Amino acid sequence: MDWIDPRHASLGKGKAAKSEKRSRRKSASGSAKRKKRRAQKAMDSAGSRATGPWRQQVTAALSQPLEVWAEAFDHGLSRISWPKQCNAESTFLWSAVIREQAEVLVRTGMSAKKLSAIVAELHRTEDSAKQLSEVVGLMDQSLESLAFYWLDTADVHAHAALATVALVWQLPEQASRPGNAWITQWLQATMDRMATYDPDPDHPVLCHLVLQCELPLLIGTATSVSKRALQQEAVQAMDFLAEYLERSEDSTAPWLAHGATYLRAALASVLRCR
Repeated sequence: MDWIDPRHASLGKGKAAKSEKRSRRKSASGSAKRKKRRAQKAMDSAGSRATGPWRQQVTAALSQPLEVWAEAFDHGLSRISWPKQCNAESTFLWSAVIREQAEVLVRTGMSAKKLSAIVAELHRTEDSAKQLSEVVGLMDQSLESLAFYWLDTADVHAHAALATVALVWQLPEQASRPGNAWITQWLQATMDRMATYDPDPDHPVLCHLVLQCELPLLIGTATSVSKRALQQEAVQAMDFLAEYLERSEDSTAPWLAHGATYLRAALASVLRCR
């Protein structure tokens, strides 16, 4: 997309950080690599963060009017190739197990009718009409306030991470609605959130997957960055994904948080990343 020109964006100072090759092989040095990775992350987030081509491109995109951003984002999503019967919508629908999940997905733009039917089918205790009225419990709250709340707590609460990434997937639709000028500010806050994120091993793995894997891949693809810059960002995101999958063999607790109610959502995120 030629409309994105990094020269028109206001960028922070600093040299571009060199991408570091990481091995996906299991070894006794796994713990040392994770410590090194965290140390590097702490250095990056302290003071001014180095700005590479990918972040320049995203910053340039964010400087565009919301309408232009939304169109480019929609164009980026349309270029993603999906296996048959597997797409963003189907994986989010498959994620819904409980009312909490259904509520956040409805607020981000998913079909309330489909989600209520899924939740009702799983519980088999209420009819679809009643379930439909229950999954819209957040409708009386401002989406703007909810969006920033979800983003602020996406590193701790699985439902907030699910809502955050779902909102980004639904961005073209949300941006076209009147009164949603706050989305640009929210997107910038999302970029800052990813840049300063320090994962806690005790938190649900869905939080890690969203902030370190899916969101970087999604925003990078949708802003039409250069193939080289996107590849570098994708390598890092997929290395994180491989690390979480490998680590799950030793500790399944982050995947089974909250009684495994968010296991399907975590697996759906892995599918979307792949």
